[in-house]
Amino acid sequence: LCEFRAQAAFHARGGNTPRLFGAALEFNRGLITRVFILMSWVDSARTMSIDVGDLGDDERDAAFKQYAQFFVRSAQLGLVHGRHSSENILVTDGKRDFCVIDFSHAQLYRAYHPLGFARDVARIGARLVIEESCSAAAVRLLFSHVVRAAPRSTVTEAVLRKEFNHVLSTSKRQQKILRQMRTLWRGWPFRLHQ
Repeated sequence: LCEFRAQAAFHARGGNTPRLFGAALEFNRGLITRVFILMSWVDSARTMSIDVGDLGDDERDAAFKQYAQFFVRSAQLGLVHGRHSSENILVTDGKRDFCVIDFSHAQLYRAYHPLGFARDVARIGARLVIEESCSAAAVRLLFSHVVRAAPRSTVTEAVLRKEFNHVLSTSKRQQKILRQMRTLWRGWPFRLHQ
């Protein structure tokens, strides 16, 4: 339900995410066993991993600049995704419109949150390398575009590289535990800082 609320609030602020229709709960012996989120289908969408993997060297610079601007616009709406990866960014063919999905660990702040933004971007870069969509050198190009697009002096390439290296050197299990601890520490009722 927090995922639904975070996505709805992000959309209400002007964030690009599929339109929500509703959520349904499934109970078993009084406990919630599943939550279904109903949203609009995004036609001809591909994940960022697939999109970046299909880019030629001559297309990569312009595409990374567009991605960086999208990340910054989303962060300026207060989004700290918490579980961002290149699998949670959809791009539509032709128009190169982007949208964010999977708000299960998302947090919405009143404004831009530099540390959360840096962690999100570093996780996206790490996933691109893990998925073998591009090289670490290409991710450094993405980071340079992000630093130029971000509000002045709020994030540096050194910070992005440090977080990127941390994600790559930490097991998926450790990352999941850390994500869950951060989500719990933030508090379920307080994930939307409005």
